[in-house]
Amino acid sequence: MSSVYHLAGRSTPRLLDRAWAQRGGWLLAVYCGVVFFWKLGAAPLIDVDEGAFSEATREMLAGGDWLTTHLNGALRFDKPILTYWLQALPVSIFGPQEWAFRLPSALAACGWAWLLHRFASRHAREAAPMATFMLASALGPLLIARAATADALLNCFIAGSLFSLYSHLHEGRRRDLVAAFAWIGLGVLTKGPIAIAVPALAVAAYCASRGEWLRPFTLLRDPVAWLAFAVIALPWYALELHAQGGRFIEGFFMKHNVHRFTTTMLGHGGRSWYYIAVLPLLVFPFLAPLAGALLQIRAAFRDDLQRFLWCSFASVFVFFSLSSTQLPHYLLYGMTPLFLLLALYRGRLQHPLALVTPALAGMALLAASAPVAQRTRSGGGNELGRALLTDVIPVLQSFMWPALMAAAAIVAASLIATRAAPALRRDVQLYAAGGLPALLMVAVLWPTGVSWFQGPVVAAAEFARKTQATVVQWNANWPSFSVYRGEATPARPPFAGDLVLTRADRVHELPAAHVVFARREVVLARMPGAKATP
Repeated sequence: MSSVYHLAGRSTPRLLDRAWAQRGGWLLAVYCGVVFFWKLGAAPLIDVDEGAFSEATREMLAGGDWLTTHLNGALRFDKPILTYWLQALPVSIFGPQEWAFRLPSALAACGWAWLLHRFASRHAREAAPMATFMLASALGPLLIARAATADALLNCFIAGSLFSLYSHLHEGRRRDLVAAFAWIGLGVLTKGPIAIAVPALAVAAYCASRGEWLRPFTLLRDPVAWLAFAVIALPWYALELHAQGGRFIEGFFMKHNVHRFTTTMLGHGGRSWYYIAVLPLLVFPFLAPLAGALLQIRAAFRDDLQRFLWCSFASVFVFFSLSSTQLPHYLLYGMTPLFLLLALYRGRLQHPLALVTPALAGMALLAASAPVAQRTRSGGGNELGRALLTDVIPVLQSFMWPALMAAAAIVAASLIATRAAPALRRDVQLYAAGGLPALLMVAVLWPTGVSWFQGPVVAAAEFARKTQATVVQWNANWPSFSVYRGEATPARPPFAGDLVLTRADRVHELPAAHVVFARREVVLARMPGAKATP
């Protein structure tokens, strides 16, 4: 093993190594279980993505169509079927509860972390626990691990394909290539062609950097690997194509894949520098290890493993930087290798405050958010802004003391570790600076913040569920409303007698409607006249 893998911890005492080998794995598993599963159902579903996936799953169970997904009665071709099938299993057993919709993502996040730990243990053993901890604690992975969407599943499958391909390229085992194609098949069944593009770009970039331009094509010659891919991925696509024909090709392949790359969709356009700004947020609070890895990127290419890790991340970074539709979580598809690099170079910045400053700054911002909001409200502004600040200030106040306590605990851990060996001191600081904000997010920020944000939609759904009126949505897009109401809410112009879900800034376009529910931007308005049918 190259000495580069001891850069992060060459002074770690052997006694500590043995203790971690005996108990650290269990502690890491418990930590992952806490941050991925604790309070999984404590927050409402978030619109738009969580609401859309969950409502499509609910309609699948209600309608019995396990082939084609629908959202509020309309065909939904956004994503393939696997996420909906996996959500349907716990929801069919436990009912339409938030944690049941999110359970597949949390389980996939556990698999994602396990795959990284397993790969790192084979190729960079000393960095394996920290890489896994960073993956479980960083802001980007933590959020999607607790979201009822397809992204945690896709990241798990992409990680499996990348690691299997690296093993095949260096050890030549056929089973690794077959496993890689199977992982890709699962990814294609989860989110489509992007599950092929990410490992293909990574391998192409890696082989090109070694001057092996034709080697990627040799991976395509194994019939057993193709069979594994085909058995997993193709049956649903064939059945859906037979059932929907051209609508499936246009809706899924063209609109949600080709057009997503070539045109801006849903206002999610970005710039070439977009992911430069997003990357620090996704790895927060591990900014010092990120800086350390970036400073050593040129030297890293002298080591084969690090060359592969950087090529895997960089290919995704460049690909989505060129895309016309950009969302923060797209970059996560290439970040599993990056977390291993961060763990390898976590000791490069030696300043004692470098590791904990980002976390302390985040806690300070949280603690200061309520006083800043109060000062802003008292300073004037428009009436709508003051009302919004009045509504959110109690939520921000609830963050203040937990944030200060977390900051104090980070400082205390750093002070306690000051007399330890440098490697141990550094790791204690990282565990405190990463773990305490993650636990704060799970226990306080996420459930409280999301409950405030989504509260009006949940309340509107409860109000609508008690009425006998036909409910439609007009110039609004809150699919979780249908989940909480327990019935599809079609998007169409309203008729006489309908109850209309709309936005506060659009209700004036229905001058005859009578507002029966209003909370922040969410409005329910009843159309005059007797109930009519279209």
